[in-house]
Amino acid sequence: MKFFLRICAEELTSLFRGSIPFPGRLALLGLFFAGLLGAAPLIFSPPSGTERAIYTVGEAQKALYAWRREKGITSSPEEDPLQSGLIGVEWSPLTTTLGDLEAKQAASDPRWAGVFAEWYEKMGLKEGSRIAIICSGSFPGLILSALAAAEQKKLEILLLPSLGSSTWGANREDLSLLELLGFFRSRGFLDISPQACSLGGNGDTGGGLSEEAKELLRGSAEHYHVPLLSADSLEEMISLKARSIRNFGAQGLVSIGGSSASLGEDPEILHLPPGLLLPSQELPSGNGLIRWALAEKLPVLHLLHLRELCRQQGLPYPPLERNLRLPSGMPRSVALGGLLLFFGILLSHKRWERIEI
Repeated sequence: MKFFLRICAEELTSLFRGSIPFPGRLALLGLFFAGLLGAAPLIFSPPSGTERAIYTVGEAQKALYAWRREKGITSSPEEDPLQSGLIGVEWSPLTTTLGDLEAKQAASDPRWAGVFAEWYEKMGLKEGSRIAIICSGSFPGLILSALAAAEQKKLEILLLPSLGSSTWGANREDLSLLELLGFFRSRGFLDISPQACSLGGNGDTGGGLSEEAKELLRGSAEHYHVPLLSADSLEEMISLKARSIRNFGAQGLVSIGGSSASLGEDPEILHLPPGLLLPSQELPSGNGLIRWALAEKLPVLHLLHLRELCRQQGLPYPPLERNLRLPSGMPRSVALGGLLLFFGILLSHKRWERIEI
């Protein structure tokens, strides 16, 4: 491409040094620009929604990492090699279960936003389609990517998070899941706010969490004006969330992490493969919201077992590169305009002559 443009420039400048009067040269220059603009749609395609989603996630992570560094609460380079700002701590009162640090690092790869965009296409979702996203705080990287891809696709979103988290997830007392989502909204990276939330833990009702942790999470929900769902049992919590999803008219379900309401208590759920699940498949889907959604004929994204998901999608596990190659945020029309301006100056303001040797 560079060689082609250089040859064009040389030929045009050579032509302009001839006997063609100024009006003729101006007309030729106009024809040249018209031809370049006409060919532009073939050479330059606008950035796709997938690229925009990946870029949004990458920029959101940079902003969060910079903010945490300013506050003096960054994770170590060994804990957060991507400098995502999305890695929590090994233990806190908000911790519900053990989790794998490498899985949390893998979930922070911004390229998951592109994977979600592809999954949404396979689920048959289009602009204006409705998607329900249920999640624990265990994989904030996947949550950010799922939401960014859904918003770029202009899906309507029902977000019902559980606020507990496994180790290394959104389990910092000063940076729980609602704080993370609030940060991304305040900086303009996301628009969505959860419609309701639950405490998480055993039964998705706060089981296993200390009273200190429960009060902290209740205070977070109150601060961000997110209704806190209350139930006396796991079955009741599953029923509450299922009713919300049905009333919303969801056309697909995304389940991120292993909240009790998502998986249920049936051990057969352990044999459920991660990734895109279709109602036509006969799968061991347990007795939680995943099974309910498949019974309702909804396609389901089951996001757990990150090592296997990375293998399926060709992503590294764990990702150790600090400088991933992500799409540029510059609109391509701006780049094309700069190119045209450059050649306009090049052709109209000659300051050289060809020397024959």
